[in-house]
Order: sequence, then C-alpha cells, then structure tokens
Amino acid sequence: MKRLLTLGLIAACNTPAPSLHLQLAGPTVQECPSTDCAQVQMTCASYMSIRIIDPSDPAAPFLSQCTEIPPNRNKDMCSLNSVDLDQTPLPIRELEVRVAI
Repeated sequence: MKRLLTLGLIAACNTPAPSLHLQLAGPTVQECPSTDCAQVQMTCASYMSIRIIDPSDPAAPFLSQCTEIPPNRNKDMCSLNSVDLDQTPLPIRELEVRVAI
C-alpha cells in the first residue's frame, strides 16, 4: 500500500503535457474578419510552425515542429484545433510560444 501511494505522488508532480489553445484576433488588431473560427475560410493547404523557446536563448528551442493542418469538412480556421503538440517535456517557467501559419 505504501508503494502505491509513493508512485501516485511522483506521478502527480510530473510536468503536464503541453497543449495549444488558439484564438483569432479580430479587426483592429489583425485582419481576421471574425473571431469565430467557423467564419474564416482556409482555402488552401496550410502548415503550422510551432516553436517553444526560452526567451533568453531562442536558438535552442524546447519544441520545434511543423505540422500540416488537416482541413476540416467546412474548410475553415476551426481546423487549427486539430493540430496536436509533440509531447515534449517542458520546464515549468516562463516560455515564449511562436506560432506561424
């Protein structure tokens, strides 16, 4: 019983898996016609570049991936939600996330 409790505590202290949650910036900030992803069309094949870096050392990213964005049925920006981050352990501190589409 004591062994199971110790393993449970160790697992609870692990770094959480990284995940990505994107929001569109609307008019006046960017040129997206809407903040609703279903209202913004993606008419061509697209890729998402994601880099997670330490701001003091951008040359050595913790995560660097380029992923094709699988189009959804409506061919809109909601398909961005289908991109998964590589499950790379990240340090728990302030990091910079760079996303380009």
